[in-house]
Amino acid sequence: MNQLDGAEIEIGDRTVTLEFSEYVIEEVRPGLRQQFLAVITNPNIAYILLILGFYGLIFELSNPGAILPGIAGGICIILALYGLATLPVNYAGIALILFALLLFIAEVKVTSHGMLTIGGALSMLLGSIILIDTPVDYLRVSFSVIIPAVVTTILFFLLAVGLGIRAQRRKPTTGDRGMVGARGRAETPVGPSGGRVFVHGEYWSAIADEEVAQGAEVEVIEAKGLSVKIKQV
Repeated sequence: MNQLDGAEIEIGDRTVTLEFSEYVIEEVRPGLRQQFLAVITNPNIAYILLILGFYGLIFELSNPGAILPGIAGGICIILALYGLATLPVNYAGIALILFALLLFIAEVKVTSHGMLTIGGALSMLLGSIILIDTPVDYLRVSFSVIIPAVVTTILFFLLAVGLGIRAQRRKPTTGDRGMVGARGRAETPVGPSGGRVFVHGEYWSAIADEEVAQGAEVEVIEAKGLSVKIKQV
């Protein structure tokens, strides 16, 4: 500015002398809207919003009626798409991330002995790396964000699978199968011809291969309808 002060330039048929001896520098700070848009267009933030959005939708689909996860997931995905729209996105990366989430969901439904989880982890890792197609480092998703996101996703679905397997192995507590192993008391003598027992707070018709005395402790070994087969403990 100081070097240009007093310089002469020609504008049309006129000669103008520049005067820069007195000038004021004004700093224009971004408003809240610009600050918010700057945050969600950060590749790391857009990536995190995308993953959180998928989590919300998966939780809503697996628990219909929860409402809040679906709303939050939808908002996160829309914001993520807005942020990614300003970046050089590689659609193969998005496809790999979607494929990874499908594999993780399938792991909960199908017994694959961990193969689906391994495939999902590899697919998610590759998709996250190539999501932003640019040689500029600061426009890519950071590995310090990718690694925790992949590991957290793997642990989440492994936990879900573990809880599902534990639930399948748990002894039934309802229906005919839930009665097997339950203990009670013989209200009347019980034998092959029948009798009555008190189990689970209820009276049941019962039979036994060997005679069971009244008042004896009994255990249910088979249940069918409103009748049980018992043995003396």
